[in-house]
Amino acid sequence: MDGSIGCMVNGASLAMATMVLIMLSGNQKWFLDLGGRSRWSQRERWASSLGLSTLLREINPELIVITCIGHLLRLAAEEACQALPRHFDFMVQETHRWFSQSTKPQIEYAKVHKTLSGKMPTKIVKLSNIRRLVRLQAVDATLDQRDALKLHFQITESNKERCYTASQLYRMYCTLENKLFLTFLSNSLKGVMAISYFNPKTSILSNSLRM
Repeated sequence: MDGSIGCMVNGASLAMATMVLIMLSGNQKWFLDLGGRSRWSQRERWASSLGLSTLLREINPELIVITCIGHLLRLAAEEACQALPRHFDFMVQETHRWFSQSTKPQIEYAKVHKTLSGKMPTKIVKLSNIRRLVRLQAVDATLDQRDALKLHFQITESNKERCYTASQLYRMYCTLENKLFLTFLSNSLKGVMAISYFNPKTSILSNSLRM
């Protein structure tokens, strides 16, 4: 702990990039990696990183601790996703599964989507609790194609005998509250990703090196 700048990092690439910045500024580096395949829970890891910042400043008051805000936001997003209504995950996951098991539903849906919008539909990716970008892509694709998906499942429900999945999905896409929830979730994820891509401490350090 005799370095002048302490970095709590998660990931080798981020550690190497930060190390180069610190060395270019003429300071000694010191790293504490709290990421990786740790058995700690997300909440414990987050609390540990915040507590260690305070502890390190008590040992060395002049120590500059750079917190990786993107990692903290990822943990917060993962925790928030655990509290999502279960029917929302069902709606997005079952929609993805519906088109991934056979090409016939894909062909039928493509015709419906092209009739309504004049273009081919965007693929609905599998929902992910960990990767924010993947979850955002799944949410946006579902939200943008809501009308076409609703019509597709309505047609499927009427053509096939007692198709429970199509019936459930049709009713979910008809519900206005689900559309509002998808819109809210999409805007929230975009905000989190925008903040995680901008780290003011890193920007300040980078600007100081250019002077």
